[in-house]
Amino acid sequence: MHHIITFIAIAIILFLPSCGGRSKVSATLDSAETLMETDPDSALALLESITCERLTNDDLKALYGLLTVQAGFKTGQNVMEDSLIDISVAHYRKSKDKSNLMKSLFYQGKIRYNLQDYPQAIISAIQSHEMAVDYDDSYWRAKSAELMSDIFCMTKNNSEELRYAQEAASHYLIAGKERNHRFSICDIAIAYYNDDNFQRAIELIDSIKQIASSTPQDSALLAYCERALSHAYYKTGRIDDAFESIVNLSSMPGIYSLSASDFNLLAEISIDEDNLDDGRLYLNLADSTTFDLTDKTVSTLPRIRIYEKEENYREALRLMDSLLNYQNQVVDQLLEQSVLSSQRDYYELRRNEEKQHLSYMRSLTLIIGIFSLLVIISFILFYRYRIKVKNRLVEEKMAMIHSITEEKKNVENKYGVLFTSIKEKEVEIANLNIQIKDLDLNLTKQKNDSKRDMLERFVKHQETIEALFRDKWAMLNMLSTEYFEKGTTPKTRALIVNNVEAEIMKFCDRKNLRQLENSVNEYMNSILKRLREQCPFLTEEEIKFITFVYAGFSSRTICLLTGLKPKGYYSKKSRLADKILSSDAADKAEFASKL
Repeated sequence: MHHIITFIAIAIILFLPSCGGRSKVSATLDSAETLMETDPDSALALLESITCERLTNDDLKALYGLLTVQAGFKTGQNVMEDSLIDISVAHYRKSKDKSNLMKSLFYQGKIRYNLQDYPQAIISAIQSHEMAVDYDDSYWRAKSAELMSDIFCMTKNNSEELRYAQEAASHYLIAGKERNHRFSICDIAIAYYNDDNFQRAIELIDSIKQIASSTPQDSALLAYCERALSHAYYKTGRIDDAFESIVNLSSMPGIYSLSASDFNLLAEISIDEDNLDDGRLYLNLADSTTFDLTDKTVSTLPRIRIYEKEENYREALRLMDSLLNYQNQVVDQLLEQSVLSSQRDYYELRRNEEKQHLSYMRSLTLIIGIFSLLVIISFILFYRYRIKVKNRLVEEKMAMIHSITEEKKNVENKYGVLFTSIKEKEVEIANLNIQIKDLDLNLTKQKNDSKRDMLERFVKHQETIEALFRDKWAMLNMLSTEYFEKGTTPKTRALIVNNVEAEIMKFCDRKNLRQLENSVNEYMNSILKRLREQCPFLTEEEIKFITFVYAGFSSRTICLLTGLKPKGYYSKKSRLADKILSSDAADKAEFASKL
């Protein structure tokens, strides 16, 4: 399963270059955050693929710093550099992302703990813990309480160490983190050990050791139990059990490396068994792994015991002086690294801030109360003034109403007679209106009859004029008929043709055509003028043909004038009628019917 997750993480890295800009970095950070709990190594690999130049804004820098530090701790690194996490804390204090602020404060506290800056570490841990409590986040409440327990352990505050270890254990259980809960039980046992309650410590650790030893075995948890048990066994006189625990620890090279404290314990056991050479050997090994004054102090005690057993009291006294010097230095460090002072200062600062806030809120409440009271008093005074004004206005209006009522009665009496007279006049006016309406009806009927008669006479007159206009060309029609029917002999035809053709073709010149068109318009209600306006798509040749038809020329006459065959005449006439009817001309029915 681990290899599959790693493969997915590498695939994400390979895919990300195809993305652009900020979205690529954001996607990488999101993937790292997703893998953080299940596969922190892959998450760290993703984070290491991001260069500083690609962190283009404060949001990305803050998240990158938080995730990088988180991945470092989860992959077992002893993180000592606090620059990244300080950037994250500073950014999230100004942003709305309080969840990441809580996490950043926790890891800031972890780094300060590693740097042995316990006063500052406890402040970060307290702030993270308070936020976890406010958000009801059991997991992060447990983690911050666990960190606070470790800090109090290092600063020898046993009661606070136990209190926060118990809180961490209970909230890991609530959060469903069973393995973390078991480590916290061991922390509780260590707190009992530091408070000299060795038997209670052994009982708790034994219960966890049984679980860690079961299948599948939890080697890290088992090593944690064996280390705590070895010292508790020795304090209760169970030297063989203590030695067995140290031997078990030494058989876990990939999980645990013996510390100076473990070698000191082996030295104590060897001295108890009068095996002074082995004691010296173990003390030398302890010195090779000693890093702080506490370990040096612990390793000095067995050396004093060796010199006492050898009756070398001079060396024993010299080491006793060194021991006192180490102890004084440790005490000085504890005083300098006073977590209680930092706690007190922090809570004092918080109390002062709360007092200032409370004072501000009281002042604000007092101001609001006074302002509200002034508003209420002003409203009451204004309301009373408005009531007085309204009462005065009501009285004035009542007096006015009384006066108007009296005047109204007088007016009603004066105008009572007038109303009666008006009613009588209204009756007379109504009768006159009836008579006027009868006269209007008669006049309207007479006008309509007169208009109808005039229209009928006009239509008949128009038809007569049109017929006379058409008869005007009867002679020309007759000549044309003679031309076709009797002009068959050469002599006759030549004469007729010369005469008739000359007369007929006169109608084709521009002047006669204009006169003919004017005559048609004059006697046929401007039909050709309207045709030109409404049918602009007609050609001049088509207008000329229609002019001959409207003028009443026979088909043969039109054929002579246009050069058409009789069959072509009817075809063209039908085509023109269809063309006009298919148009949008307002008088298209009239134009077509005349054809």
